[in-house]
Amino acid sequence: MDYYNQMSNQPNGNMPGQHPVTVRPVAQPENQMATAAMATGIIALVSVFLMPIFPFLPFIFSGVSITLAILSRGSSRHFSSHAKAGLVTSACGLILTFLLFALVIYLITSVAEYQEEWNRAYDRIYEETYDEFYFYH
Repeated sequence: MDYYNQMSNQPNGNMPGQHPVTVRPVAQPENQMATAAMATGIIALVSVFLMPIFPFLPFIFSGVSITLAILSRGSSRHFSSHAKAGLVTSACGLILTFLLFALVIYLITSVAEYQEEWNRAYDRIYEETYDEFYFYH
């Protein structure tokens, strides 16, 4: 029997009498910017539901999340999984925010009940209705 056949007959390819060699995977260092991007992206998505109280909060958190995700990439060509999650959640938050703003504008401009409410609110604030201001000036 030659040397190569002996090697292939041994478990783990070790020489007779040697202990098996175990290799532990090296943990990849976590990118804190990517983790922060993911966290702010999640906050941006949750802040969409706080729009009646803080209407521009989703824009702020989404912008911060996208910026952190892009900066976390560094000189690498690929985004980490946390950075990708931050980009996806902040993009979803921005899309939902724009859709809700579009819905509000649509309701104010096309539904009669909302137009009347808008006119009453405008009249309380500016002491003339929105229709008077917009159509007669």
